[in-house]
Amino acid sequence: MQITHPKSITKYGSLFGLLVIVIFAAIFRFWNLGTAPKGLLIDEASFGYIAKSLAETGKDEHGVSYPIVFEAFGDQKMPLQAYLLTPIIKVFGMNNVTVRSVSAVAGVMIVIGIYLLVSLTFTSRWGLLAAGITAVSPWSFYLSRFAWESNVALCLFIFGLYFLFRSFKYRSLSCAWLMMIMWALTWYTYIAYRPITGLLGVVFVLLAYRQKLFSIKKLLLLCVVALVLVIPLFVSSARDANTARLNQLGSQNNTGMVMRIDEKRAYCSSHASRLWCFAAWNKPILLIDTYAKRVMRTYSFDYLFAPMTGNLLFATVDNGEFVEVLAPLLYVGIAVAIYQLIRKSKNPLSLWVCVGIVVSILPAIYVGDMHRVRGSALYPFLILSMIWGAASIWSHLVNRWQKAAISALFIGFFIVQTYVYLMNWFTVHVDQYDFKFDGFVAPLMQYLGKRSEDSRVYIKPFTSDPILTYGYYNDVDPKIYQSEVVYGKREADGFRHAIQLGNIFVSELSPGAIGCENKQHRGPLLYVTNIKESPDAIYTVKSTDGVHSLAFVYDVRSFTPDATCEK
Repeated sequence: MQITHPKSITKYGSLFGLLVIVIFAAIFRFWNLGTAPKGLLIDEASFGYIAKSLAETGKDEHGVSYPIVFEAFGDQKMPLQAYLLTPIIKVFGMNNVTVRSVSAVAGVMIVIGIYLLVSLTFTSRWGLLAAGITAVSPWSFYLSRFAWESNVALCLFIFGLYFLFRSFKYRSLSCAWLMMIMWALTWYTYIAYRPITGLLGVVFVLLAYRQKLFSIKKLLLLCVVALVLVIPLFVSSARDANTARLNQLGSQNNTGMVMRIDEKRAYCSSHASRLWCFAAWNKPILLIDTYAKRVMRTYSFDYLFAPMTGNLLFATVDNGEFVEVLAPLLYVGIAVAIYQLIRKSKNPLSLWVCVGIVVSILPAIYVGDMHRVRGSALYPFLILSMIWGAASIWSHLVNRWQKAAISALFIGFFIVQTYVYLMNWFTVHVDQYDFKFDGFVAPLMQYLGKRSEDSRVYIKPFTSDPILTYGYYNDVDPKIYQSEVVYGKREADGFRHAIQLGNIFVSELSPGAIGCENKQHRGPLLYVTNIKESPDAIYTVKSTDGVHSLAFVYDVRSFTPDATCEK
């Protein structure tokens, strides 16, 4: 009779447990992927149409052949996600499911990556707990339901961390190469990961040199190859992308900050000398105060665990980034990591967790308040902290009855809170707040597509890039789009949107002015807006619950044209 070794049982049991978790993660990420939410965000539509254009013509919607960076509507999109989508859309066509499929697959891979990362630094049992949390946590689940390139970058980043830890644990140069490749790919995926992987890469090189992990020659070669891999992003055709988002969103360009300082000084100067007023309110002080508040909010219970009250595009009412029962694990884990770092523990995890929770949030808080997309790199460090907290609490429980009771309470609360979250997402949130996900845009654009052959359509720009979304929802031939689209002037922040495609126009003109401008046009003349101009709308798009009217289509000739039309 063959006797099975206990370690083999543990190994196969862990793999079976991981398989079950991965199956559930895949179900949650692909279930109703195209309809929950049914609306497609503008960035998703943009990636979808870029991929369609590449698949059919080898060019983006601007007619540029296989660019390194996609101009899109001026936001300079990174290339990896678009190129990953291209063969999928080539085979299965362009629709909400195919556009979101890459992110959904990345979400499943993230569960596996977290398991490997935690199993390497703790044990496989703790790895299963981390994978289970990741499979159903609001943060990871939410990112996987949209075609956000941030989720693909997070997947690469986590596997890069895994190979980083393996390189130290086993003194493996091949793992160091894999880490470097994974992190280099994040530079082609989401721009926020560039400073993060760059700084962590410097820490890796310094530690590897200090611990004599590899020879100086091998470390220099790693650095040189890493630079070679990212050099294409700094050629002239791609260079604008390196600063575009900072110019559009960075705190340094916040005119409101200057106005706020001036206002405070004006009030202050009537009560105190200008010297004291200028010392209290100036840009450095305000920046320090702003960033300090953003950091504190990032790690606050209100942000990570309490019900959200902010931007519902990046949050779900009644839930934070994680279910509340995980809060003690996180804060205990962070405290343990900081304590061990101060005590100069030989455990390298304390250094990486402490450095990671600081470095990973820098790009996000520079731009604004923390949210799931820009701050996704923080996720693995929070998970590592939670597991460290759980392991520390577990080690202080003195008998099996305490462990059984605590485990039962934790599992019970976790299951209930997770169940409520998922039910809320699939049955309430995406319908109740469908206007946040542009749920009305699809039926509106599809209606206009049916009327556009014999009509001139004027769309008030109340949605993001109406021409692009029209092209997406009506499956416009990319060759037609490339040759006929007309773009408006580039805005001060770098954005540039399409304003005409054939007989579809984006315009701020009033219905009367449109009528005057098109007096010679004998066909239907349509005006699209989100404001109820009259009770005579020929088409109205309502919210999913039927309560709110979100868009109206009017026949311009139902309005009385201005009597002062120019001859």
